[in-house]
Amino acid sequence: MVAAAEWWAGIVGKTADWYAAGAVIELPKACVSLAAMSSHILFVRDVFDALYKEIVSELVTREFALCHLNGNSGVGKSAFLWYFIIRTGIDNPESIVLYETGVWVWEFRGSGDLRVVPKKKYPFDVIHSPAVTFHLIDQRVYPDRPIGNRALVAASPDDTNTKDIRKVRLTYTFYLPPWDRGEFGLLLAAWNSAANKMTGNDANDVRLKVKAADLVFAWYGGIPRHVWDQEVRNLTEKYFHSDVMKCLANTKLKNLSFILQSSRNAKDISWRLFHFNVTPGTGFREFQYTFCSEKVANLYADYLCRTNVDKIRSFLEASQPFSEYSALRGFVFEQYVIGQALSQQIMVDTAHCHRCSQTDNPSADVMVSWIQCRTCLRWYHPRCVDLQCKFQFKYECASCQGEPKALVASPSGPGLVLRYYEGDLEDALVAAGEDAIKYMWRPLRKNNAVFDFVLLPRTLGQATVACTDHKPVLEATIKAQQALKAWRELFYNSGHPDNDETLLVFFLPPDSYRGFKFQKYRSSRKVSQKAIRGIVQCKVAVPVSGSPYVEEMSHEMDVVSLDVNLPGTWEEALGCIESEETLEDPPEKSLVQEKLQYWKRDLVCHRSELDDLEKIRDIADGRVKRKRLQSLCKMYKIRANATNEEMLFDLADLRTISKKEWLRTMAGSRKLAKTGYTVRIYGPYNLTTPYFINKAFMIRIFPLYTSVFRLRMHAVMEPFKIATHRQLSILHPIYLLLIPHFQFQGSPSADQCIRNHHDGKQWVTDYADIFYKNDASVRDGTELQAWWQEIANVGHADKKAGWTDMKTKANLIEALTTMIWIPSYHRNFG
Repeated sequence: MVAAAEWWAGIVGKTADWYAAGAVIELPKACVSLAAMSSHILFVRDVFDALYKEIVSELVTREFALCHLNGNSGVGKSAFLWYFIIRTGIDNPESIVLYETGVWVWEFRGSGDLRVVPKKKYPFDVIHSPAVTFHLIDQRVYPDRPIGNRALVAASPDDTNTKDIRKVRLTYTFYLPPWDRGEFGLLLAAWNSAANKMTGNDANDVRLKVKAADLVFAWYGGIPRHVWDQEVRNLTEKYFHSDVMKCLANTKLKNLSFILQSSRNAKDISWRLFHFNVTPGTGFREFQYTFCSEKVANLYADYLCRTNVDKIRSFLEASQPFSEYSALRGFVFEQYVIGQALSQQIMVDTAHCHRCSQTDNPSADVMVSWIQCRTCLRWYHPRCVDLQCKFQFKYECASCQGEPKALVASPSGPGLVLRYYEGDLEDALVAAGEDAIKYMWRPLRKNNAVFDFVLLPRTLGQATVACTDHKPVLEATIKAQQALKAWRELFYNSGHPDNDETLLVFFLPPDSYRGFKFQKYRSSRKVSQKAIRGIVQCKVAVPVSGSPYVEEMSHEMDVVSLDVNLPGTWEEALGCIESEETLEDPPEKSLVQEKLQYWKRDLVCHRSELDDLEKIRDIADGRVKRKRLQSLCKMYKIRANATNEEMLFDLADLRTISKKEWLRTMAGSRKLAKTGYTVRIYGPYNLTTPYFINKAFMIRIFPLYTSVFRLRMHAVMEPFKIATHRQLSILHPIYLLLIPHFQFQGSPSADQCIRNHHDGKQWVTDYADIFYKNDASVRDGTELQAWWQEIANVGHADKKAGWTDMKTKANLIEALTTMIWIPSYHRNFG
């Protein structure tokens, strides 16, 4: 304990800068062992300052105050208590802070004194003394123990940790959120530095854990304990997948709302699957439960939507009154709606019957059925066409087949399949041509602002559990409307010219249906006061059992037309005014994991638009042909302003390059899919990985390759190649960028070399923008930093000067451009 006392005496002489956000504080070994800390590294998080001030404010302004710091197990609640101790000691030399663990009481004085006493021997009257500034309790409050006048307990969600004291004292709860990716990376860097001071197996274990941390984060999110306390042999994809599946099997979703609200029957829920995410603007006092990661969320959705429909209904009904479960409710309901739409259990278009021409306005207890002609896509009431059944049939109306008839579809019939797109919706739809209507289109990256999926010819679908408010973003809505119109003008309207409206359809659980009204559009911090001509808003109640019912949402606002070419005039035309409520776009999320889950169930389209090149070449309509070629070229990052023949030639080149690679990658990806691995997709949504793109770019811009190799180029590039293979996974975007260039050498002229350096740098810049959004994403890339360290310190250990620090996107772009340019061009300068 002498070392701990010396450490504390040195702490109180520090200044406030010492505990600033981002600081790394090493705790003495005695503190770690006696306090049962996982690590001796204390990383000061950004949220600590605001959380400390909130808690202190509560403690000092109330008599006999008790605060409870809640949050995920392993998120760092105990670490925050040490921050609390250190900050109080530095800021207040007169302070006395008692820190109570399962066995010990630590008495920290701002004067620099420290003593550690067995808990059973520490006097009760001292704990009750008003001289004690704060009483901090780690993990649990015991019924036979005294509580200080200003107490803070850091305890996991299990209610047994605090229920005894709540009987005698009012408790104020605060929530410590999980770590974001940036801070998690900084913590790992601190652990890695600490490993350099260790020896033997301890150092190796820490390094192995840091190396596996990206995988842990992908499964469990920002909870450090899942890295630090895990056995090294268990840090594998297979183990995490098995662990999550066990947790899923042990969690009773239909009881989730009750369990989380009352904290009873905790054995029925695996806390690892969920995060306590603090609700913005609530001062750490309110939270929402969310799944801990996209991987877990999609495994859960797959598990529920295939085999546990009753549980979905029970969960949606039970959790409806509680706002903290809205994120979970929204995710589960969205996946259920997608599943229903794929099986064609949800059909909606214009809200009137083409036989009786009537529009229905159902009440909450009257369900109106609809059926759609599979040929002309018009909608009818089943009673109007003498059909008794719905959804078990594929219907063709009299105008298409002479007489109404129903064709029985087997339960395993094809239905719709998902087609994911990345980038521009219009390019994706036009490139697919008339076949686009066969798919449900879903963005590979999305937020909750506009739509979840597209059903051609005219529907933007949005699943939401909001009871009253889900304002769509104006700009994105108009862009999507124009994408649907562009597709219809080329491939649909000639046979169906009677309706050019776009439907913005909100799919709702029945408990939200009645109160959900027409939604105003939002632009920045403003909301519209008028409706948009050509966009019809509808709402569809989607019960977990029974038939959906639809209603067009009426409004009394003026309807105006917008000039799509003048977006600067939209707000004025719609009479937008400043909103009194806070309007924030939700964070964008990737749907790669979701795509993988649906892919394993054969619900995702595997076709490539490049397979249709011969069909496109034979299109007689010159306008349609050029539009499809231009859309394809834009999707594959190929020039789209060339002649039709030139675009066909470029696309055929890309297909030739990728054909063998595609077959090999498809087989490998299916194998990986079984273990839960994912393929990061860049470019078109169903074919191209970065490897194909970069290989195509290399051949287009470096056209003259030769088998002549120079020893100097090998000597220079070999360490780069070795480090790339050793440190980067085969799915890492930098690996996919560089490997094609390591395989070939070029011989263009010196002048062309200089011109192509500029072109190559622009390409690398565009590519890097996809995967690295800011400088922090470069600094926090564990694999990327390990790769660069090996290049600079191992591969070229003889060259100590001139290496970039690899801390910014600019550093990364310059390094990658040089690596690509050297084997292809530098050799031509002698």
